[in-house]
Amino acid sequence: MLILKIPCNLIKLLALIFVFFTSCNAQPYITNDGSIRVIGYNDMQHCLEAINSVYVKSHPNIKFSLILKGSKFAPLALANNSSAFAPMGSEMTHEELAVYKNETQNKAIAIRVAHASLSSRAKSGPLVIIVNRNNPLKSISLMQLRRLYTPDLNNIQIRKWGELNLNSDWIDKNINTLGLSQTTALGEYFLDRPFMGKKYSSSMRTYEQSLDVCNQVAKDIQGIGFCRSNIIDDRVKILGLELNGTTIYPTYESIKSGIYPLDRYLLIYIKVNFLKEDRNNLREYLEFILSSKGQEAISSTSEHYIPLNESEISSELNKIKNL
Repeated sequence: MLILKIPCNLIKLLALIFVFFTSCNAQPYITNDGSIRVIGYNDMQHCLEAINSVYVKSHPNIKFSLILKGSKFAPLALANNSSAFAPMGSEMTHEELAVYKNETQNKAIAIRVAHASLSSRAKSGPLVIIVNRNNPLKSISLMQLRRLYTPDLNNIQIRKWGELNLNSDWIDKNINTLGLSQTTALGEYFLDRPFMGKKYSSSMRTYEQSLDVCNQVAKDIQGIGFCRSNIIDDRVKILGLELNGTTIYPTYESIKSGIYPLDRYLLIYIKVNFLKEDRNNLREYLEFILSSKGQEAISSTSEHYIPLNESEISSELNKIKNL
């Protein structure tokens, strides 16, 4: 039997070469201790902790490092590979998308992982249309909403409360329209709804925070505004949204079923090539989030984010499968 003797120096050299190429192939989102780094939305901290605590039981060699300080940090971190995926509380704005594309040409997709929450403990809630509590209006149609906030091609716009079917002393009173600036994630989201136009009326007053809108409507009996649901109080009231002969309010049932028109989602953005190559089992991880165990973990947290329905889960799984 022939036994080859390999010099110790050569063994050391081969070991160094192996370490070098292993480190070169490691992704920037892998930390020094081998954890998968995740950068993004702060209000998904408890959701991801709950998911990960279940996931690692069947994947003991995988660990995560969560750096969740806000959605605004997610696009660049995903683009430069310092985060394996990007948890976000809203869709990327046009500005955030520009930041991402300026850094990389690798396409990213958004996977819905939960609905927004109705709990005041959560930061992401569905959008609601509000009026002062002393305003007699109870509901508004989607067409009226469009004509109130975004004038049509003929510049036809709702300006008086009588045009929203209020009578008596309200007929000739002006409507003071308020909402979130188009430069905010929620303002951009509102205008991107299929039943809305793409540009606000010039008479609309805009704010940067939902609480500012709520406070102003609370002081203005002729005001109407939109904001996230989590911050409102009894100084204002939520209008029902009229759709196909039905008036819909934001409830657990209307949100989970997908019929509330101003619903929002928690999202995970991930690069398409990461999923195609199934780097670090990221495909399996996302599929786990969409499983019954993953959805239960999300809904178990103090923020009470609402699980996806079966149709939505199927749609998101198909996104992953068809890549």
